[in-house]
Amino acid sequence: MRLLVGIFLFTLAPAFGQTSSQIPDAQAVLDRIDRTYQTLTAVRASFSQEIGGQTLEGTLTVQGDQFRVELPGQTIVSDGETAWSFSEADNTVLISRVADDPAFFSPGELFLRYPERFDIEVTERTTWNQVLMDVLALSPKNPVDEVEAATLYVRASDGVPVRVEVQSLGQSVTITLADIRLNPRLDDTI
Repeated sequence: MRLLVGIFLFTLAPAFGQTSSQIPDAQAVLDRIDRTYQTLTAVRASFSQEIGGQTLEGTLTVQGDQFRVELPGQTIVSDGETAWSFSEADNTVLISRVADDPAFFSPGELFLRYPERFDIEVTERTTWNQVLMDVLALSPKNPVDEVEAATLYVRASDGVPVRVEVQSLGQSVTITLADIRLNPRLDDTI
């Protein structure tokens, strides 16, 4: 979770509105999400993150365990085993092994691994930017998990998660994806 804070910091203030649509069963929503992700080879999106009143925006590309996050003045790349963080300000690269850092958090995990880590309940169906969303409340299965609670917003049409609000270690982090492109054409280096 600590790396999550380092990777994304961003803001969002859209208005969510209730709809009269019936709330679907949690398993039906998870099945929709799973069907979508079974067809994915890669995802590219812009993102924003808000934490502690600070905002950071950037772009994200995920392909399997590999990812690339581009932020103003910083680029973070991982092949799933090693992560490289390049800082333009001081022209340095920090290299770390993913397996050696228990706090390491891959962006792909944010939107893919919640069924194994959380008990899930669909709490409402709402609209955001004129798109119907299913809202999932996530409670950690492991009581010592750093994540105390999370809320996930999933597009009802295709099961693509677009926003997550995480309560962790007394802080609230909100991550929102926009301009989501599923299976974009990528070059050999992410």
